[in-house]
Amino acid sequence: MKQVLKEAIEYVNRKCEKDYNFQPYYYDIHHNRLEYVTTKGTDIENILNRNEVIIDDVRSVNYLREFAMRKNIDHQLLINEYFNVVSKKRTDFINQCLKDTRDRVEKVVDRANEYLNQPKIHKNNLKKLLCHSMIHPNFTEEEFETWFEKVYKKEKAKETIPEKVSPLLKKSVKKKMFKDVLDELIKTSERELTFEEFMDEIHKSGITTTTWTSDEAYSYYLNGITQRTNIKRIKPQQEPIPIPFKTKRKQQYFVADDKYPYLTPKKHLTNSFPNNRKYYVHATAPRGFFVIDLMFVNHECYLVAIELNTRKVYIEPTNIFSDDGGSTGEPMVLYETVMKDKKNTTLYLNALTKIISSGADIKYLRGDGEGAFNSNITQKFYEKHNIKFFPVPRIKLVSGKTEPNHKSLSVVDRVIRTIRDMAYTAGLKLNPTIIKQLVDIYNNAPHSTLSSIMGFDVTPNMVASDIDLETEIARRIQQRNYYIVNQPLYKLPIGVKCSVIENYDLMDKRRSKIKPDITTTELLQPLRGFQS
Repeated sequence: MKQVLKEAIEYVNRKCEKDYNFQPYYYDIHHNRLEYVTTKGTDIENILNRNEVIIDDVRSVNYLREFAMRKNIDHQLLINEYFNVVSKKRTDFINQCLKDTRDRVEKVVDRANEYLNQPKIHKNNLKKLLCHSMIHPNFTEEEFETWFEKVYKKEKAKETIPEKVSPLLKKSVKKKMFKDVLDELIKTSERELTFEEFMDEIHKSGITTTTWTSDEAYSYYLNGITQRTNIKRIKPQQEPIPIPFKTKRKQQYFVADDKYPYLTPKKHLTNSFPNNRKYYVHATAPRGFFVIDLMFVNHECYLVAIELNTRKVYIEPTNIFSDDGGSTGEPMVLYETVMKDKKNTTLYLNALTKIISSGADIKYLRGDGEGAFNSNITQKFYEKHNIKFFPVPRIKLVSGKTEPNHKSLSVVDRVIRTIRDMAYTAGLKLNPTIIKQLVDIYNNAPHSTLSSIMGFDVTPNMVASDIDLETEIARRIQQRNYYIVNQPLYKLPIGVKCSVIENYDLMDKRRSKIKPDITTTELLQPLRGFQS
């Protein structure tokens, strides 16, 4: 029982830390107040058999019952043993919270009593001073109401609030509001400030009361900083994330394999669509053939490369540079700078070099009409590294202009969309740290095309590390393509009228809509370039 109880305690602590950002009965700056809850009329009332129940008790019981169900043991016995073990820790936590509350209230009362010797203040203004100060301890709203009714109201019963005489201000004089302070701080910051540095700057501004909480103010500041370029910002650290896939198959793969213990499955609403890929063929290419494109996230630019046969993905930022951030004297704070220029030749080659250094054996490249992809300097780089570059053929638009045919880059366009979808599914905002995590997960997740070809779960990393497996997959794809292109109705005679009924182009980068229409098949000239 001791071993089971130890595992149960670890399970409860881990789940609470993950779901609520605190451990039961563990006192710290984020978990220092008692939150009482009512259990009357619930089954928890019978399980705990306590008059006073705090939120830590309820969440512990819920996770203990969950643990007991998994282990197929008596949950009531486990709960009793658990509270016997944590009894002292629970008592110490409650006492520490009560002491902290008493100390805080005493400090606020001392400050509040100073207003007894000053002219009478309106209740709402007094509430802002005593409940929303950013530099002093505050009352809770209940504590303020109690003090106001029992102390302040009685003491000031015979006084009246003096009328506020506001002198006429010149039009050129503008009242300094708290939002103006934040906007000015966003404009003038030489680098992104830590929370402590941010609060110091707020105190220096002279504004001590506001309806904003410190977390709301700092979030507003961070959102403003992300809109600036050429500024050092704090590099995000890797944190646990949910499984960024909606399909049960991929969720079960990560849960069962336990490669990423911090990933948690989430339920998602999914839609099923009929299989409309009857005539869809997959491309193959010589080993070392990569397709590249750029992905933009606000002011950030990323070079995305995918190996055509293995489907292994590499992503490197082009205009984000890391810095150790020693300027603050805190070596643990890492900084990075987002450059205004996103995609010149130098930035592109720096990112491509990082991809090559990370293990990508590039022999062939296919990309669109980006100037950096095919400049004179870039051509010399390709020649030095024995890389052959194949630009995407251009197509003529109705307007008479031409543009690269992105259908030739559909594999990398789908990867870009998948990375964005993974971030959306996990509820994350894309940044270099998150993208690195998502790419690692993508390369270690079963790939639908590769798995379908082989008949078992196959990940891009598995194919990239096994030449025989890559060769077999390429052989089977070519065999399947042969049967597809030789089946009836794959090749339509010239002049046949066809109805376009597909509402969304699932192979396109942005899922653009196609207008339903009647079209006539025509003879197309073969595309020049690399033929896979």
